Amino acid sequence: MPNQDEIMNHILQLVGEGAGASLPSEVETALRDRYYDWIVQGKKGATITPQKVWHEKDGMGLQQKFREIGKHLAAKNKPALSTADCVECYLAVEAAASLECPYCPDKPPGI
Repeated sequence: MPNQDEIMNHILQLVGEGAGASLPSEVETALRDRYYDWIVQGKKGATITPQKVWHEKDGMGLQQKFREIGKHLAAKNKPALSTADCVECYLAVEAAASLECPYCPDKPPGI
């Protein structure tokens, strides 16, 4: 089973692949803030974590969602992406997947 840091690095790689470019540090930080703890803690009330399924079928679905986040970032077509851009993109992908995804992170407070 991959460790938390390995999965986080893979998430950054997947988002970068989806975006078709390297990620600015602000975007990497926003992704780490959102997903680092989630990797091992999972969704509140869930009995299984993303770490446990990362290399299984469900994990492959999660990995595809990270590529989608990158595609959303690329669609912004901006020379410089911000933290707010990243948050907007990951929330859009999570919202679209939330009904079918028992692993997606809980919504951030205030949203």
